[in-house]
Amino acid sequence: MDELKEEITDQVRSMIAGGFYDDEEIQENIMDLFYDEVLDEAWLKEEISRQYTARLKEQAAWPQETDFDRLARVFDQLNSSGIIALHNAGYTRQDGESDCGHIYSELKAEGISTRGFCFYHAQDLERVIEGDELYLAFGSFEADSAAVAAIGEEIIKALAAHGFENKWDHTADTRIAVPGIKWLKRFGNENCSEDRAVELLSNGSIE
Repeated sequence: MDELKEEITDQVRSMIAGGFYDDEEIQENIMDLFYDEVLDEAWLKEEISRQYTARLKEQAAWPQETDFDRLARVFDQLNSSGIIALHNAGYTRQDGESDCGHIYSELKAEGISTRGFCFYHAQDLERVIEGDELYLAFGSFEADSAAVAAIGEEIIKALAAHGFENKWDHTADTRIAVPGIKWLKRFGNENCSEDRAVELLSNGSIE
């Protein structure tokens, strides 16, 4: 049981560091992740509360603008220009492409055109929390490698406009790496939700 609690503690730490979930959502995620284990729910709730409270205190000392805030503005810019840009989109590349494809189809049915997509998924998030580069997947809704590469070029221009470096070979087959990003995301998803992306894609701005 001690090994299980240690594994759960690490999972909670990772979810809290990601910044996308509140305490109740973290508990639900842990229960789902360890569905085949008998969990001490009282201990789990206390552990989540302890780590969550500690992170809130840390956030109070963060700079007013973090790297994540700048990344959120990059994604806002992309969405406003007709490129679907999603944060924490599923757990795999296939999940992220599916989420983007769903939005593409829904907007197309409403007469709204989108040109391509950009996202990072939960595994990318886990790696960047550990200090790795952030990898951005991207693509076009046209089956053409030149169109895909053109979307990539727009993404790196948006990154540069907000002070980010990138590592990319300018081909359609390689994801864009964002080196040196320090992952400090405050709790709350007002500036990075899927609903926000859809609103920007639909209107070009937040009303």
